[in-house]
Amino acid sequence: MMLEEAGYTVIGAVNGNDALDKFISHEMKVDILVTDVITPKLDGKRLIEKIRESRPEYFGSKLAFSMYFNITGNSGTGCGSV
Repeated sequence: MMLEEAGYTVIGAVNGNDALDKFISHEMKVDILVTDVITPKLDGKRLIEKIRESRPEYFGSKLAFSMYFNITGNSGTGCGSV
């Protein structure tokens, strides 16, 4: 993964709820949060809202959303990562 090659530790998650749990347990170690907009169980937008509710000070840090479309024009599904 590109971030790991750049020296970052990547904490993957299988869905939005898993990403939230991992963020909370690693909060002091998270330099950037990258999430898809569409994720199973808890979408990226709601993930950010929940983090903002519990840790508003985090949002001085970096955040990235991603989204892709497949060839049929439907949005793809992905997993949130922290």
